[in-house]
Amino acid sequence: MRKMFIAETDRQYSVVQDVRKCEASYEYMVSDNPACAGRFLCEEYHPKPHDNSNIARCETETNKLKKKVETIKDVIAAHDDSLFNERTGKLQTGLICHKFNLDILHFIST
Repeated sequence: MRKMFIAETDRQYSVVQDVRKCEASYEYMVSDNPACAGRFLCEEYHPKPHDNSNIARCETETNKLKKKVETIKDVIAAHDDSLFNERTGKLQTGLICHKFNLDILHFIST
């Protein structure tokens, strides 16, 4: 039982760390830093020819971040599905991590 608790705590910690990393990457991307995409998102911004490479780099970084978030969601959803009994579809007894999974999935989707 103790090993299960430690394994679940480690899993939850790594999920929270991954979500925080993605959140920090997003915050950095939309910041006003000249190397980030934030200035391109302003309504007053008018693209210039020399911004092409920077916009392309921001697009690839955004796609990488989107893939990371999708991977996190898939891992959480797969773990959450494993918590339910295949025959009855009910949550297995003694497992409290379902609420954590729901909370993280809700946080990611908002």
